[in-house]
Amino acid sequence: SELTTPNGAQWALINVHMSAFDKCGNVRKQQLVYVLDYVESLYANGKHVVIGGDFNMQLADTDFPTTTAEEFLFWRTKFPQERLAEGWQIVVDSSVPTMRSNERPYVKGENFTSVIDGFLVSPNVDVLAVRGIDTNFEFTDHQPVFAVFAAKP
Repeated sequence: SELTTPNGAQWALINVHMSAFDKCGNVRKQQLVYVLDYVESLYANGKHVVIGGDFNMQLADTDFPTTTAEEFLFWRTKFPQERLAEGWQIVVDSSVPTMRSNERPYVKGENFTSVIDGFLVSPNVDVLAVRGIDTNFEFTDHQPVFAVFAAKP
């Protein structure tokens, strides 16, 4: 959606949920190319762009403990940061996992966990805060991420 704030800043806010479970992440990477082309055009037209959601790609390097067998992790792929245009940034809280594997009921330190949910922001956006919210995966196999953004002057 697009909105204009009282100070005149024009924003484009986009929610994504990339494909999951395709081997090597090829579908996700193709989806990302489309999304990045679209948001780069929004930015070129003066919009402050925030893309948030489930990228289904590892957005940060993490080393959370796990006993999950590799056979359940075939879908893992890293976000191709080299694809980002200059000044664009990934915004996450790498201290709190945002997803867990679902091959079994959740047990902290056993299920694979990672950070695949977060935000991507254009160069004209300031990140004032970002915080993962640890619910111990009580409600779903994902956990929310809270962030506060402002338009750069």
